[in-house]
Amino acid sequence: MISIKFKNCNEFFESVLPKPKGPHSNTQLLLEYTVESNKEEFLAEYINFLIDKDVFILLLTQEGNSTFYTKDLLDFHLMPIELSVQDSTIANYEFKKFGQIPMNENKILFAINNVVNELEGKKYLLIIFDSLTDLILWHDFNLAYKFMRKCISTLRRNPQVSSIFQINKNSHSQQELSAFETLFDGILLSNGVNECELKGTLKHRYVIH
Repeated sequence: MISIKFKNCNEFFESVLPKPKGPHSNTQLLLEYTVESNKEEFLAEYINFLIDKDVFILLLTQEGNSTFYTKDLLDFHLMPIELSVQDSTIANYEFKKFGQIPMNENKILFAINNVVNELEGKKYLLIIFDSLTDLILWHDFNLAYKFMRKCISTLRRNPQVSSIFQINKNSHSQQELSAFETLFDGILLSNGVNECELKGTLKHRYVIH
C-alpha cells in the first residue's frame, strides 16, 4: 500500500488522480475514513493546492461542515454546498456563492449535473462528497447505492471530472463497503490522523470524446 503523512498529501493525491493538464481521463475514488482520521484537514490542504492549479472544486458536505474544509476560503474555483435535513433549503448553483440543498438523492444529482454542465468540459473539476454514510443513515443502503450508480455513470461520461466520495468504514458492514468499492476506480484508506493509503490497485480510465 501507498502510505503518506499530511505534509505529503498533495503528492499522494497527484499520484492517484489525473493531472489537470494531462491526457483526458477521469478517476472516481472512494475514501474510507474513521472519525479519528482528520480527513477534513488533509483535504483542505489539497483544495488549496488544486485552486493554485486552476482546478474547480465542488464540495458537498453535511450542514455546518464546509468551514472545516475551506478554512473560510473564498475563491471562485470553490463551490461548497451543504446537505441539510430541512426540505426548505434552496440551492444556488453559481460559483462564488454558497448554497444548501436537502439530503435528497435527486437534488444532489441535479446539483452535480448542473455544475458539470456549467463548466462544459472547459475546466478540470474535482467533486468531494461528504459523505455516503450520511446518505445511508438518513435514507437506506439501497437508495444510497442506486444514487452512487447513477452518479458514477454520469461522471464517467465527462473526461475532465474526478471525484472523492467518502464513507465511514466503521459505520457499515463489510458487505456494504464491498458493494460500494466495486463502483470506484480506486479505494483510499484513512486510518490515522493525516494519513492516507491506496488499497489495492488503481484503474485509470480514458474517456473518448
